[in-house]
Amino acid sequence: MIPRVSFILLTFNQRHLIDEAVQAAFAQDYDNLEIVLSDDGSSDGTAERLTELVQNYRGPHRTIINFHRPGQGILEHFYDAVGKSSGDLIVVAAGDDVSLPQRASVMADAWQAAGRPAALFSEYSLIDKDGGNLQNVSSPSPGEFDPRNYVESNEAWHIPGCSAAYDRTIFSLIPLPSTRVWAEDYYFSLMFAIRSKEVVKVTQKLVLYRAHDNALCNTLEGGSVERVERQAARLAEMTSEVLFLTINEVACPTINANFGRPAKVYHRRLRRDAAYLRYRATWIDQGMLGRFQALLCLNTAGRIRWGIPRLFGLRGLALLRNLREVLTR
Repeated sequence: MIPRVSFILLTFNQRHLIDEAVQAAFAQDYDNLEIVLSDDGSSDGTAERLTELVQNYRGPHRTIINFHRPGQGILEHFYDAVGKSSGDLIVVAAGDDVSLPQRASVMADAWQAAGRPAALFSEYSLIDKDGGNLQNVSSPSPGEFDPRNYVESNEAWHIPGCSAAYDRTIFSLIPLPSTRVWAEDYYFSLMFAIRSKEVVKVTQKLVLYRAHDNALCNTLEGGSVERVERQAARLAEMTSEVLFLTINEVACPTINANFGRPAKVYHRRLRRDAAYLRYRATWIDQGMLGRFQALLCLNTAGRIRWGIPRLFGLRGLALLRNLREVLTR
């Protein structure tokens, strides 16, 4: 018998986009599939619309609706939804993205062919709020805070959450942290990296990943200086909280001892980057003295170049950018 797959759609205040995401879940062509529609306390009618869509569904897949208490972070919401499911493989999707009909089938086949790894992800296409194609993405490029920067391994991946799937067993082997975690994909990426667990990339584009102004991470570029900087600060906060959790996990492991094997971790870089990101998350609300003291601790040329224009706060940064625009005309 083919393995049971749980297609879990996580939603939060996405009423204007939810129909397309749910219909994409209903259209999955995998036979042994259950669909879990889980809402995180939406206030815009998303939860009510989920109920309507399920009531009107007449397809072959089993459907489950889950309502999670809001404000606890995406990771806890994800664990709660997994607890309502029964699949061997968990395919996760967001309420503002669109999965192609073959996504669950392709991921299940790849998972079995690879020997049921802890996680896998596919390529995806980036779309705008109206569904227009922006670009194809083969895999996330290694970034400044990529998991492979912190371990002695070239196998570590920063899993893109929009196209991820996970072996069910990881949710019992990796305990839910007591602190709130928004970036669930980055958390799992680092946990897999520090335990040398395999993550498999599927070289097919199976998700339309939507960029729009209300997205948690995948927002459109542009806007006022304050809007851009506050969005960057939010991303820095999400990243720093996961790095600090990783530091704690390395020092006092809570992951089941049978899950992988400890990797060699670059502790100094991990602590340094976590501290830097914490500053990036809070610099807007600090005074000039605090920003100057932090600048003295920045340890790379790129970070110093980032810090100097922000010494005088948002107003000073806006003036500098306006001056730059005038000089480059």
